Amino acid sequence: YKGTAMMRAGSSAQEGGEVHIEFVPEPSEAEEKERGVYSVAENLDTESEDVSPEGALIADLVLQELTKKRKDPVLGEVQNGYGDIVVLTRSKKDKMENIVRELVRRGIPVAASAEVNICDYPEVKTLISVLKYLDNGLQDIPLASSLKSAMGNLTDGELAKIRLNEPKGTFCAACEKYAALEDETADKLRAFFALCERLRIRSAVCGAAEILTDILTETGMELKLLAQPCGAEKVRRVNRLCAACEDLSISEFLDKLKSGGNKIGFSESGGENAVRVMTMHASKGLEFPVVIVAGMNAPFSGEDLKGIL
Repeated sequence: YKGTAMMRAGSSAQEGGEVHIEFVPEPSEAEEKERGVYSVAENLDTESEDVSPEGALIADLVLQELTKKRKDPVLGEVQNGYGDIVVLTRSKKDKMENIVRELVRRGIPVAASAEVNICDYPEVKTLISVLKYLDNGLQDIPLASSLKSAMGNLTDGELAKIRLNEPKGTFCAACEKYAALEDETADKLRAFFALCERLRIRSAVCGAAEILTDILTETGMELKLLAQPCGAEKVRRVNRLCAACEDLSISEFLDKLKSGGNKIGFSESGGENAVRVMTMHASKGLEFPVVIVAGMNAPFSGEDLKGIL
């Protein structure tokens, strides 16, 4: 480096930083699943995605850093915030997406340049299940998912009670039979079926985007999302889903989604006070008080050496 281009340490009065090396724990052996058995509970659990071990470790580190204070040359001792933290990766490929997904899952606001698939997030999965049920009312899994949403407000215990009342046959038939009874769960079922019937009538003249908007407003689902941690980000992902519907009907949109591999791209932008996730090429992290470098175990690329030997 020339003398004018060298990076020099800060003033001697400024407290130096620390460097820590963290090792990602070895993943535990996955429980062997029984062949040929379809788990309804597993499919209903929208949070049961495969967790990235490295993403989980990074989320833990972010939450640990939020409890610490640091010396600021102007303000003195200050508390770390989300906006003081950056996660650097070597590329925008799967690793960055896995890290972003895990941070979001833990309720940490994130801003990232890489696109993530919003169909992996619980709030979007729920709305897609609702559309599937409205399109075909004989599907057990979409029905159960819709009943657990703000459209039905049923609990896991109530779903179990419905099945115990009618152990045989489809779950759709069990729900219809239970709706004829007189208790709080039956009242919820009747209200749910009435709402679905109105939405199906509207879907004959309205597109999927309008139906989703009706669901979000009539059921209070949007307000419930906003009240949750990182609620604004969840609503932005839901709005991205509505935008992806364009002017398509429910059936047309579901066909388009299936043909596209159930993927809808979205860039997380959690605002100013959010953890930044970016590549080393976009930032060296010098402007951030806390820097987490991911993927240090990846081997070096040998592309530059080809043709030399």
